[in-house]
Amino acid sequence: MKKSNSKFKGKVGFIIVLLAVILIAVGLVLVFLPDKEEAKSNKTITNDSEELKKLHCLDGLCVEKMDISYNEGEGVGSILFYIQNTGEVDVPAGFLKVVFDNSNQKEFILRYVDFLPGDTQSIEIEFTEKDITETTDYELQYLTEEELQTVTSY
Repeated sequence: MKKSNSKFKGKVGFIIVLLAVILIAVGLVLVFLPDKEEAKSNKTITNDSEELKKLHCLDGLCVEKMDISYNEGEGVGSILFYIQNTGEVDVPAGFLKVVFDNSNQKEFILRYVDFLPGDTQSIEIEFTEKDITETTDYELQYLTEEELQTVTSY
């Protein structure tokens, strides 16, 4: 009778150890695997519109290959591009407006420094509105007198 009782205790001990190992494994999986919502929220959206890659000019100032990306988790995006003076004369420091063709005609004002002919400047614009990623094209414009007065009064 003592032998059958020790077999029963051995089986119970084995089952307890097996359950402990399974619980530890499940705990490790839950800790180290990213949450589906967290993985989704860190998704970066990029805009691959061919029109954004084309050359856009305003007089001698030209932009080519504009890159737009938006990080859903952080709720912020960036617009990266280079602007070049393709003309033959110096361009003094000033402001330009980038107008996107999305549903609400989003505009960004950027400041550039003095440009010698052939000079290139890197521009980064940060934004929080996700809808910019849905734009297909943009236009460079000079600021109106009113906009210029507002910007230069700061």
